[in-house]
Amino acid sequence: MTNEELREMTETTRAIAGSDLKASSTLGFELDDEHADFQAVCRSFVAREIMPLVVDAERSGTFPMGLLQPLAKAGLLGLGHPAEHGGSGGGMLARTLLAEEMAKACGGITATVMVDAYMAGPHLSHFGTETQQEEYLGPMIRGEEVLAIAVTEPGAGSDVAGIRTTAKPRSTVRLDVGRVSGRVGQLGVAARVIERAEGFAVRVGPVEAVAVA
Repeated sequence: MTNEELREMTETTRAIAGSDLKASSTLGFELDDEHADFQAVCRSFVAREIMPLVVDAERSGTFPMGLLQPLAKAGLLGLGHPAEHGGSGGGMLARTLLAEEMAKACGGITATVMVDAYMAGPHLSHFGTETQQEEYLGPMIRGEEVLAIAVTEPGAGSDVAGIRTTAKPRSTVRLDVGRVSGRVGQLGVAARVIERAEGFAVRVGPVEAVAVA
């Protein structure tokens, strides 16, 4: 990607800041000019940066980590995230257009990017402390770190609101994730940031006394 192409892509990405609300408030399925331009940017990016990587990624079953920097430089990891941490504007419609264009090339690559930037990332954007945003969110937006979210349970899978497991803090246990009250649905579910090198172990006990160590 040339510097001129990168500059044009970045400018187009930033131009969609704040325009999602306008687009979502009208009827029909036509994109406004800003989002149509952004869709074209995503399509061009996919053709240039992702398509050449698909065959090797599928054969090896791994995500091409070298793709993170081009994504970051084009502003495609920061959609809807705070500008003070490198966010590039836009919102849900922009994220949807990005996912749609990437998915035309490779579902696995798309899933990794979307979970990293737009499934795990928003938790830090909306609920993370300033320190957590500086330490984790900023590096993710810059393509330096990868975020992930671990959510599963036999009866719920990735349905976070359906989790029934209860986590309780104890003197020898650090509370990492689980339901911290008897409330059902989305209320009462807590999560904790865990460093990759830190690791964790799960000790399973009675339904109301599962702890994460």
